[in-house]
Amino acid sequence: MHHGAWGLLAQLHLLLALVIAAAYLSVPFTALRRLAELLPKTAVVSGSMFFLTCAITHLGIAAGFHESHWMVLNDFVQAVSVITFIASLSRVVSRAMHRRSERLAKKLP
Repeated sequence: MHHGAWGLLAQLHLLLALVIAAAYLSVPFTALRRLAELLPKTAVVSGSMFFLTCAITHLGIAAGFHESHWMVLNDFVQAVSVITFIASLSRVVSRAMHRRSERLAKKLP
């Protein structure tokens, strides 16, 4: 019975890793595609790369390749992508907040 419980957990882990990978794969084709008009190309490309590499990570985990050289390369691309994505989003948010403060300042008597 103990072995059966671990088998069920392994199957559940595999299923959930595949669901997570599918969700990550959908982001560049849904949310980022819609935001492409508002975000700089750097944010869209780096964000897409980040979510694609997240999907690859979960597929690698599901396939048992989490310690391969390819996964280390994927991790490197993922790290660079997320840092670039966050920096790009930070600049966009900073500019938007600056424009908002300027508009509010103009409304004051």
